[in-house]
Amino acid sequence: MGAPFGMPVAASSGNVANAAAVATMPAVKNRVNYLTSVSFTASGATAASRVVATITGVIGGPLSFVFTVPVGATVAAGPLLLSFESPLCATGPDTAIVVTLPALGAGSTNAATTIAGYLV
Repeated sequence: MGAPFGMPVAASSGNVANAAAVATMPAVKNRVNYLTSVSFTASGATAASRVVATITGVIGGPLSFVFTVPVGATVAAGPLLLSFESPLCATGPDTAIVVTLPALGAGSTNAATTIAGYLV
């Protein structure tokens, strides 16, 4: 099943340093959001860790994904790239889809969340 016919939507958290990287498909009156892809990218932190990224506002959600943070602010974390063959549907019209990569810890200088989908 492909993406539903609708208006393409993309959003990004921008680059953040030791803060939540949040990307949102905003709620739109009488319209439904569909999420087709998510990417979480980052560099490391002072201490290695694992954090739990989440997707909220979708049917079957919230959904959780483990993201591994390496030691060292200049060390690239392995990106977490998600593509949904069947798009994730918002729980209803007028509902935002929010995707969050939490703060990665002291020494973290780069993290970003990027999402794409459709508004029907």
